[in-house]
Amino acid sequence: MFKHKQSLFGFAGVALLLGAIALVTPRLTSGQKPDAPGGPNKHVQNVNVVNTPLPVTGTVAVQTSSDNPLLVRDVDTSSRQPFQQYISIPLTEVPPAIHVPVGKRLVLEYGSIDVTVELNCRVAFMNIQTFAGGTLAQHIIPISSHATVEARNVELAGQQIKLYADSGTDATVNFAFRGGNCNPIGSMAVSGYFENVP
Repeated sequence: MFKHKQSLFGFAGVALLLGAIALVTPRLTSGQKPDAPGGPNKHVQNVNVVNTPLPVTGTVAVQTSSDNPLLVRDVDTSSRQPFQQYISIPLTEVPPAIHVPVGKRLVLEYGSIDVTVELNCRVAFMNIQTFAGGTLAQHIIPISSHATVEARNVELAGQQIKLYADSGTDATVNFAFRGGNCNPIGSMAVSGYFENVP
């Protein structure tokens, strides 16, 4: 009887060991392909990545604070060449032209006018004309301030703009007024930058 108990305990121990192995070993399900991950026909793949940028998907959150601010800079700024032009009124050239050199694009960011005229006159607007993408366009900056000083009308305007002029073209700056014998005196100015184009 003692021998019988030993064999029974031995059988139970082997059965428990086989059952534990069966539980931890991955098995194919009835709908799984043989080459699926964990399947018997799956080959080992080398997943080493050396100097290869991986795609990033999803949302990236950056934590900043006043003690640890996120620094941002415009990488295109270093190739810009600042530009500004002062145009005296009365005009010696009508309309005054800004030549854009070949290989450059002109970007105008601000335009202003400060002119006085006789009392019977009013300045209607400042006009900037550019070719961009091969198309001519006239851009109007309306007069924003009218005053009368020492028997003359004073007309002022200043506006942020974003205008482009193609390489090798001329941008022109002018103004229009209503009335006759206006005797305009003052100035216009534009500023922005040149940038390199291929």
